[in-house]
Amino acid sequence: MTKMNFVYYCADDMLNGTMTMTVEEELAYRRIVDLIYSTNNKLEDNNRMGWMTKLGENWEKVRQSLIEKNKIMIEKGFITVERCTDEINKAKLNYEKKQKAAKIRWGN
Repeated sequence: MTKMNFVYYCADDMLNGTMTMTVEEELAYRRIVDLIYSTNNKLEDNNRMGWMTKLGENWEKVRQSLIEKNKIMIEKGFITVERCTDEINKAKLNYEKKQKAAKIRWGN
């Protein structure tokens, strides 16, 4: 499956969605969003997340808070964000449309 290096991102939505978060929650959430996009929605919920979010030993507390605030979900060992999943799916559909159009145009 093709890795999506570009997805639609709305700064206003991110700012509005993180307005009530603590500094640590926002840092973790923003890094999680980037990591989800970077891993094509395969961000493992593992012992490296403290390092990956730059929270170290505070990760577990922040993780639980983000879950309680419905900002992240844990599904089958992966961290997911519904908006990220939607945007990745839109990007994949757009990519597939462009591939089909190129094949029609160039005859490949």
